[in-house]
Amino acid sequence: MNRWHVYDYLKGNRRSNLKAKDIENISADEVKEGVIEFVLQNERNSKSNDLVKNIANWES
Repeated sequence: MNRWHVYDYLKGNRRSNLKAKDIENISADEVKEGVIEFVLQNERNSKSNDLVKNIANWES
């Protein structure tokens, strides 16, 4: 298990079958990096959605 398993789980990919015991066996740094990747991706998605909304408003 690594940061990408944590990231996929946080994204909603329950197929990763990540369990609490798995997280206990991952280094804290790897868990932290998975969470950071998830947060950064959410920030990017939010900015993209805002941009699309702004473009739609300009066209109206």
